[in-house]
Amino acid sequence: MTLAPIACAALSLAAAFYFSRFLPTTITNATDSAAAQDCNQDVLNLIFALCPPPTLAAAGRVCKAWREPAQKALFATISPKWHPEDIEPRWPQLSRSLGESAELRSYVRYARILFTRSAELDHFQWLSLLPSQGLNTLVVYGNQDARTFPALRHLLLSCAAIKFVQSLVLSSPIIMDTAQLEFYLSSSSLEHLGIIFLEVFSTTPMTPKRSPRAIQRLSLQSSDLVDDIPNLIQACSKTLRRLDLNFVNLKPSNRQRLTAILAGVPQLEHLFLAWSEYRPIPLLDNINQYLPSLRHLRAGACLYTPHFFSNIPPALKTLHLEYRSTRTSTKLFPVEAAIRGLSTHPALERFTLQPHPGSPFVEFPELAAACSSRGVHFLVLSTYFRESQLYE
Repeated sequence: MTLAPIACAALSLAAAFYFSRFLPTTITNATDSAAAQDCNQDVLNLIFALCPPPTLAAAGRVCKAWREPAQKALFATISPKWHPEDIEPRWPQLSRSLGESAELRSYVRYARILFTRSAELDHFQWLSLLPSQGLNTLVVYGNQDARTFPALRHLLLSCAAIKFVQSLVLSSPIIMDTAQLEFYLSSSSLEHLGIIFLEVFSTTPMTPKRSPRAIQRLSLQSSDLVDDIPNLIQACSKTLRRLDLNFVNLKPSNRQRLTAILAGVPQLEHLFLAWSEYRPIPLLDNINQYLPSLRHLRAGACLYTPHFFSNIPPALKTLHLEYRSTRTSTKLFPVEAAIRGLSTHPALERFTLQPHPGSPFVEFPELAAACSSRGVHFLVLSTYFRESQLYE
C-alpha cells in the first residue's frame, strides 16, 4: 500500500476521532470488522466501541502503518464524553483495553473521571496500574453519594502515578482530612492542586502545617469561603503564583476576609475570580495595594467598581472581565472609568470583556478606540465562562 492512501485514511480517521471519540456505538457492519481484522486488538476494541461504523474500514486500512501514533493519540487523553442516548458514559471497553495493556497505559497523560455510583469503581482499577511516570493531569469528581468516597480514596492511594502528577483536581471528601492533604502536598512534582469543596461532607477544617514542595497554583471551588481555603492558601503562600477561586454565594461578611487572605500572597502573578455579583462591590478596588506583582487578572461581573480602574496593579499585562448589561443600558460596566484608567496604565497589553450569562453582547466602541490608541489589544467575547476553565 502506498503512503498517499495511508495518509489520506489516517487524516480521515484522525478527524473522526476528534469529532466523535468517546461516543460509543455498536459494530453493525461485518465488512468493517473484516477490513480491520489485522489491526492491534487493543486498539480495535476501543475503535469498535467509540467510533461510528463509517470510520471502521478506514481504521482497518491504516492500522498496521499507523498503530503507534493512533494509540498515542487515542489514549493520551482519557476524558469520555456523555453518550447522547445514555445518562452516563460507557467505560467498560476503555477499562478492558487499559486493564489488559501496559503499553496503552503508558500513553495516558490526562485523565478526567466522574463517579456517580460506587459500582462504577470496577471500571477504573486501571488507575492503580498506571506507571509512576507518564500521567501529568488527573481530575476526579465524585457526586454526593457518601459510599463512593472511601473506595475512591483507597483507589487513588494505590495509584503509583499519583505521587508524580503535575496537576491534580479532586472533590474534597476524597481528601478527607489534613493527613491526606499533606500526602498530596508533599509531592515534589505537584504544581497545581484543585479542590471542589462539598460542604455536605464537611468535617473539621483541614489545616496543613508543612509547606508544599512545588505547588504554584491552587484552584478552589466552594459555596462560600470555608475555613479550609484560607488554611490551604496560607500553607502554599511561599510558592504560590496563581490562584483560581469560585464561590457560589460569597457572603458579604466574608468579602473583607477574602481581601485579607489575598494580601497574604503579595507575590501572586495570576488571579482568577470565577463568580459574579448582581451589583458592583469593591472587592478588587484596591488590589494594587496588596497584589503589586499581579500580571494576569480575570474576574466575574460586578466584582469591581469604577474605582478599580484607577488602581490597576502596575505590572498587569492581561485583564479579562465579565460585565452585566441590558439591551438598553451598560451602566453596570464603568466605561468612562475604564478609559481613564487604561490611558495611564504602563504595562497592559490585552483587555478582554465578556458578557455574564443573560447579558447581551455589547461592542463598547469608545473603549475599543481608547485601547487602540494605547496599543492595547481589545476583544469582546460572545461566550460565557465555563466551569472547566477554572482548572485549565
